[in-house]
Amino acid sequence: MQRDTHADFGIEPLEPRLVMAASFAGAGLYYLVGSDGQEVLSFATEGQLSDSLAAAGSRYKSGSGDREFEGDLRYDSIRTLADGRFERSPAAGFFGEPEEVNGAQYLSDDGFPAGWYFGQYSVGSKELELLVQRPVNPVARADFQGDYQFSAMWNHPAGDGVGGGSGRLTISSSELAYSSSAGAMPYTRSSIRSTTSAGLLTTVRDEYVYLGATESTIVWADLDSDDGILAMGIATRQGAPAEASAMVGGYLLAWNNEVDSLDFRQYFLELEADGDYKFYDLDEYDDGIRESIDRGFWSVSGTTLTLQESDGGPTLRFAIGEGNKLLVGQSRVTGGVTYAAFGVGTRAEVIPPGPTVVFPVAARNAAGQGVVYELESDDAWHVTNLVEKAGGPAITGRVVTWTDPKDNLTYAAGLSASGLVLYTSTDEHVWTYRVLTSEASATKMTGELQVMTGPDRNVHLTGLSATGEVLRHYQTGVRDGTGKWVWAFQNITTNDLTPQSLTTPAFTGLVSYATAWNGLNIAGLDSEGTIWSVWWAPGLAAWTVSDLTTTYGAAPLSGGLTVYLTPWQGINIAGIDSAGHLQVTWWVPSLGGTWNQNDLTDLTAGPLLAPSTVTSYVSSWGGLNVAGIDGATGDLYVYWWSPSSPGGLWAASSLTAVTPADAPRLTGPLTGVAAPDSSLNVFGYNGTNFIRYFWEPSGAWMTQNLTAIAAPR
Repeated sequence: MQRDTHADFGIEPLEPRLVMAASFAGAGLYYLVGSDGQEVLSFATEGQLSDSLAAAGSRYKSGSGDREFEGDLRYDSIRTLADGRFERSPAAGFFGEPEEVNGAQYLSDDGFPAGWYFGQYSVGSKELELLVQRPVNPVARADFQGDYQFSAMWNHPAGDGVGGGSGRLTISSSELAYSSSAGAMPYTRSSIRSTTSAGLLTTVRDEYVYLGATESTIVWADLDSDDGILAMGIATRQGAPAEASAMVGGYLLAWNNEVDSLDFRQYFLELEADGDYKFYDLDEYDDGIRESIDRGFWSVSGTTLTLQESDGGPTLRFAIGEGNKLLVGQSRVTGGVTYAAFGVGTRAEVIPPGPTVVFPVAARNAAGQGVVYELESDDAWHVTNLVEKAGGPAITGRVVTWTDPKDNLTYAAGLSASGLVLYTSTDEHVWTYRVLTSEASATKMTGELQVMTGPDRNVHLTGLSATGEVLRHYQTGVRDGTGKWVWAFQNITTNDLTPQSLTTPAFTGLVSYATAWNGLNIAGLDSEGTIWSVWWAPGLAAWTVSDLTTTYGAAPLSGGLTVYLTPWQGINIAGIDSAGHLQVTWWVPSLGGTWNQNDLTDLTAGPLLAPSTVTSYVSSWGGLNVAGIDGATGDLYVYWWSPSSPGGLWAASSLTAVTPADAPRLTGPLTGVAAPDSSLNVFGYNGTNFIRYFWEPSGAWMTQNLTAIAAPR
């Protein structure tokens, strides 16, 4: 091993590109090493990506006589990364969630002819899937025809075991003909059985061959186990001779490390401008380790890349694919013997991302219409009028918004005469609406709309019916056939509380929150100021209800209910009592079944907050904050505590006092947000203007008039 001190990365910057809805396909092999050798399966996937990169599709594995349907895709979406890679969410392969994963981009819309996905389930169990975006327009059999350079791996346990072949693949109107220049294929010809306009060719051997969107690359899997031969392969058409200068840069390389067994590896190949090349273990490369595991000299002749190891080791050859962005392994020459070399290299290119949404916040405009403001990564604010943009019924009352952790898209919800309306955006800020009440034939929600997201990443929308029933619409965690999240409905009062002879509190307001252990809670006050919690936790057969005020001797509250959860799994329910004091009823796991209550106004000698203005938020470093407007002066105050607070004490500070004298004065209601960019935010109104008070780690508290500066979508 030679120590590499080269610090430059071989990653080529590209112009930003727009990924639209697309179909894709994959072909792969999975192997498990056991005492009797390698157990091997071949597989294929066929799916669709929405313009937000939500994923849906099917998995097929090798079977007797033909492929067998295995099930739906195990992941819901993908995310393209800036260095030419992609991630799946969840991080799942064909057979489950591997211990280690990596993905090289395959979307032609982003400039990649083909890519791959690597999954290691254990030391002896791995999969490699070769991926292409499928054609956008209908194709004919003639579009497959021509000469390709191919590389394939195959398993024939009853014959020659594991092997590989590479060389020329010729597709005619009737057959596939393999001419191996290195290694060998277990058969040389396959008759074509059918082709489809979607770019799928099948053979009588049950090879499923998928044409890439640019029609320059194919991937395939042999899915018939009856003859004992299972295979995967990739082939590329070759164009004009490559210029060496165009090859300089990095490639994400999926590689089979042996010639007579399956041993999938992942490397980073860097071709330097001075003619040197270096191989890095991709895991170490990602950890910042620049110690090459192989190095030598590279050259280009026509459409072939040759790597000659500097210490007299193997010579490797690759076919150069479309746009110099794809490498297909051809041969490995060691000791004068030529072997087939199976490898797929995808160019590592930096695609500068466009502005992304940092966080959304909901409001109402001067006409009382529901709007969503979004801060983007370029520090620009945008505003969407939900009904104008998406259509649907008029919204009455409060609007809520959130970023769904499963796809990182912005969603919103509001109440209408037709019931609960869900709004969905895409990466391109196209908004649509659904009336969830109608979809589920649900009891109509008329008030106290709240949103909470559980640790399982599913979103819940809660509220009350006209008669005070507690209602919940919630995601099931799966998508329907169109890629939309499936929502279910529950009338907690009639389904759970009433059958247990439990009375639903006569709530005058609600807050909803989900704990780290996936406990779901809907809390509120009744007309007497009693804090009630309607809740469910894993292990319970049904929702139940608790009186926190009477049970734990807490002071009744007159309003201003807000909840904040701490990183140490504490629950804090804050509100204003009849004397105007800020009371916090709180619990941490060490208290067992006991709750405590503290009067923060007494502890800090702080102001009396107007109940209708109280909000709360928790910073990423564990700082606790309850904000509101001083009922006497109109100043914006925050009660706060941080892990570094002197003596561990709470304090009360005026945000009005630390902002310019001409800063807008706020009225309620307020919304507090501790944002992903580490900013702390309090939003409110100044007349008809929507105002942001905010603090960022690099500066002091500032204000923005979002009504004035946000660009309409």
